Amino acid sequence: MKAARSEQEFQNILRRLGLALDASQIGVWEHDTQKDEVVWDLQMHRLYGTGQTQKHVKAEAWMNAIHPDDFEQAQADFDRAITAKDIYSSEYRIILPNGEIRYLRSRAYCFEESREYHLHWCRMGCHRRCAA
Repeated sequence: MKAARSEQEFQNILRRLGLALDASQIGVWEHDTQKDEVVWDLQMHRLYGTGQTQKHVKAEAWMNAIHPDDFEQAQADFDRAITAKDIYSSEYRIILPNGEIRYLRSRAYCFEESREYHLHWCRMGCHRRCAA
């Protein structure tokens, strides 16, 4: 039987994960689809150019930023993942508050927690079209 990990080991893992996410410009967010609550990390605010830091944001922050030409497909990808309770994968453009266009690639895994479904997201920002 393996020994339980110490608090120090967990802190080291969290520090490494934070460094990897920061270096790769990957933002992480969680969406509780039952309550329609969204939680963003700081990198998500950087990717969307909000200049804000609060953890709890409205789902509209994502929807309103999506380029109009990409909105229908991005929403369909999201809805498909929720309905199937499956992996979410989408690539689309957003329009930053300063008018700049940024390409984003999103991945998520749907999981059930206490009979509620949540999506855990990773969103990567690219300044040009994201490579496959």
